[in-house]
Amino acid sequence: MALYKFEANEGDMVTIRATGVDGFDTTLELYDSMFSPVGDITTAYDYDSGPGYDPEIYRHGLPTSGTYYVAVTPGSLGYGSYRLQLTRESAPSLDSGTQTARFNSPANPRFTFAGHKDQTVTVNVTLPEDALDYMVQSVDVTVEQDGKIVDVFNHSSALKLTQAGIVLSGNMTLPSDSPVYVQIIAIGKLIRPSQQQFHLEVSVAR
Repeated sequence: MALYKFEANEGDMVTIRATGVDGFDTTLELYDSMFSPVGDITTAYDYDSGPGYDPEIYRHGLPTSGTYYVAVTPGSLGYGSYRLQLTRESAPSLDSGTQTARFNSPANPRFTFAGHKDQTVTVNVTLPEDALDYMVQSVDVTVEQDGKIVDVFNHSSALKLTQAGIVLSGNMTLPSDSPVYVQIIAIGKLIRPSQQQFHLEVSVAR
């Protein structure tokens, strides 16, 4: 196993990819400073979500500022080489308008917007019309501010059908003046995570 260290800020999103040389197979794991998985086993571990059968942790939202670690392990017995790439970006801002993201399980799209105390907002997540039929079995949306959950809604409690597709909506009143983060977790039906690809749109109305 090889271990790599990097620094990041709260709300940053990282994409990590290990590209095997001559087909060398690897797996990726993402840990925080205490060597605990960032998220759960479906979000902190990957073996084939990138191109071909390469592992990729795609746009994973980081919960706190500090040190993180990436572990690369062989996917099978043997030796080989790989190229490791990590990119870090800020969460897309809904203050700029509707945002579009690719969902590719186990990635969990994450967005942000400026929040103000006692402000009432509606968060909308739009999925393709057939997403719940063929691609995913559950979608959960978590809205956080100051590290605390403001609201949680999902496809079974906040779903409506429109011409644009399937829309999940959550209405809430914000408790403070600080950035708000929207995290979307979708559980896929298909066997290979790299096959569970579709695009979703996220917006906020005030």
